[in-house]
Amino acid sequence: MEQKSGQGGKGEEVDLIRLLFSLLDHKAMILGIMLATFLAGVLWVLVQTPVWQASALVQVDKSSGVNLLAGFSELLPDSGPQSSTEAEIIRSRMVLGKTVTELGLDTMVTPDAFPLVGAMASRLFQSAPEKLELLWCTPKDLLEERVAKLEVLDGGGYRVTPSQGEPLQGMQGKPLRFADMRLTVKAMDAAPGTIFTLRKLPLQTAIERVLQNFNVQEQGKGTGILKLTYRGSDPAYIRDVLNSLVHNYQRQHIAWRSEEVGRSLLFVDEQLPKVQEKLNQAEERLNHFRSQNDSVDLSLEAKSMLDSMVTVETGLNDLAFKEAELSKLYTHEHPAYQALVEKRRRLTEERRKLNQRVSSMPGTQQEVLRLTRDMESAQLIYTQLLNKQQELRINKASIVGYVRIIDLAATESRPVAPRKALILALFLILGAVLGCGVALLKSAFRNGLHNVRELESMDLLVYASIPWCQTLTRTLGFLRRRRYMLALAGPLALNQPDSLAAESFRSLRTSLHFALIEARNNILMVTGPTPELGKTFVSVNLATVFALGGQRVLLIDCDLRRGDVHQQLGCGNVSGLGEILRGETSASQTILQSVVPGLCVLTCGKGGNGVQEWLMSERFSALLAEVSAQYDLVILDTPPVLAVYDALIIGRHVGSTLMVARFEITTRAELETSLRRLEQNNIEVNGAILNATRLRRGEFYEYGLYHHYAYDSKP
Repeated sequence: MEQKSGQGGKGEEVDLIRLLFSLLDHKAMILGIMLATFLAGVLWVLVQTPVWQASALVQVDKSSGVNLLAGFSELLPDSGPQSSTEAEIIRSRMVLGKTVTELGLDTMVTPDAFPLVGAMASRLFQSAPEKLELLWCTPKDLLEERVAKLEVLDGGGYRVTPSQGEPLQGMQGKPLRFADMRLTVKAMDAAPGTIFTLRKLPLQTAIERVLQNFNVQEQGKGTGILKLTYRGSDPAYIRDVLNSLVHNYQRQHIAWRSEEVGRSLLFVDEQLPKVQEKLNQAEERLNHFRSQNDSVDLSLEAKSMLDSMVTVETGLNDLAFKEAELSKLYTHEHPAYQALVEKRRRLTEERRKLNQRVSSMPGTQQEVLRLTRDMESAQLIYTQLLNKQQELRINKASIVGYVRIIDLAATESRPVAPRKALILALFLILGAVLGCGVALLKSAFRNGLHNVRELESMDLLVYASIPWCQTLTRTLGFLRRRRYMLALAGPLALNQPDSLAAESFRSLRTSLHFALIEARNNILMVTGPTPELGKTFVSVNLATVFALGGQRVLLIDCDLRRGDVHQQLGCGNVSGLGEILRGETSASQTILQSVVPGLCVLTCGKGGNGVQEWLMSERFSALLAEVSAQYDLVILDTPPVLAVYDALIIGRHVGSTLMVARFEITTRAELETSLRRLEQNNIEVNGAILNATRLRRGEFYEYGLYHHYAYDSKP
């Protein structure tokens, strides 16, 4: 023999543990909700269209390309193309618009199918999808979406129904004109009767749809390598779209570089004749001066000064060319342009100082020095321009831009969405959260009686607490109606004598034994506040244990409206209490022997109008007096107190009254109202029974006391 007890703690810890126990009490419901949400997640995954992803790699080479600013990097910031800039160029209408036009992405063709289920069935059964290839020409300035329905006909024909207009018929391969549009069906792979929805989108709308599935990211900071990805439901389609985007992006760069080199070459071509003219003039002036002044030799100092002056003049001329290029890229306030101005100011100051030194020389040498400087500077500039011209022409003929395709588009081997494992995990978590929430709400709004102490707080003597019979529930749980389940099972105290519920009824019999001795008669009324509390179940099993104890017991079903004692005991209901009260038969002819030895039953019989008048009649009083003398105990199963007044009428004839309350169903207010009504009619309630009790872990922890008493098992 063993005994266990425990004492719960206090405070917040108790509340948290009670919440945990509440969840454990509802674990079956929580698991059921989790299973339901998991199945919903499986269904969601099945109806979702797989999403594939294609990717490509391009490199933006910042060092490629030739321009007039080469060798001028000390003045310029990093002027090569930045990855963020190139990403925006790829997303521009210039690039995407060409792809939309080339591939006809502004035309959407979808076969009409049952929403979600149609596409899912097509994927699961791997049926070949219907295909329709067409060319739909609309005005270039289309601003609103155009919609039409196309139905496939026999013999390569089709019927087009515009959203606004009459249906038109056409043939495959032949243009069909309607309104301001022209439609040409190139190929059809669909059974006659198949209907397609055609949508023609404005260019900007089509570009926005492409952008929704398109992404550009740099692979590593500062690498200049861009990864382009595109998503869609058709692996081949998204690969073709991404390849078109990559090639259009590369072609526009080549075109832009060619245009840039062309502008530089045009500038050089314009400057060459001018520089050549200056060179010729400088040579003529120098030759003319020498012919008039014989041959004049320069001193070493003068030659040194001449080299410096030529270098300065050449630098100033280079800055002039570079300023022309910078003015195309930056404003005058840009730091690069300001750096050029500063360099030109230094060279100008150096030229001024050289001129001051030249002014101190003899006049003839000054003139020779000046003319020689002009001629050599012009010759050097002319030579540089000729070299630049040849270089630009070579670059224009062989230009490739600074965009290089590393990897063409390739579709991944598996869909990237939906992520089935993640979705199922999220649905499972959602089910757990939802189940816990429902369980906690159910516990929070559960205002029925939770324990015997609540009954005792109402000054009620609690004779017994009848536990919920798990064996009966598992055995007959498949039956829908409780009364049929009990009829098939029979009295619990007879068929399952070793169950806890049967033991509780035997304890109830012991407790009632002394109370019945002191009662004014041997008639016991069993009632309850509301229906569906197990009142009849208690009456049948209480009568059974008294009969098994050797007493002669009569169970009378006093519920002339919804009585079901005969169903629980497996008896007939041809005639009963109703027929006796109407004078149609006698008690001796109506009382039946049940399957329980010593237990007789008087069923409710056929009811009718005027039930309360029958119960107030002399026949009912005489019947109770007659059976009270014939039996050791008479148990009356009455209707609920709050439903009808029958129990208030019957209670005046009994010596003892038991009130049945159901665990977590009967509320304190219902019980108090029932007791007050009985008291107002001078009916004393001897005690109460708490039926269908269950062990709630939260309640066990709160009250901190639980006892288990049993005989030790023996081998």
